[in-house]
Amino acid sequence: MCQNEHGEIFHAAPKVKPLEWLELNDPIGHPQPYQIWKDNGGSGAPDDPLEVFEGYMLYSPQMAAMGVYSSIDDAKAAAQADYERRILSALE
Repeated sequence: MCQNEHGEIFHAAPKVKPLEWLELNDPIGHPQPYQIWKDNGGSGAPDDPLEVFEGYMLYSPQMAAMGVYSSIDDAKAAAQADYERRILSALE
């Protein structure tokens, strides 16, 4: 709870902590809540060696493909937005 200058008490909106990203060489052996796979010429998906994409593929905590992004920063921003949406929806 917070109090404003008039002494009124209100609830501050919760803030979601940013995701922490690790550089892993074996993401399947060390699963993370979100994974970003770089295009490697045709077999970048963790469980589909025939999947072809360019850029950076973002996978959800359930390993569902969430989209392809042109930069790793764009993929991380999309993961953060999804993470915040999930956390805040549980609080409402």
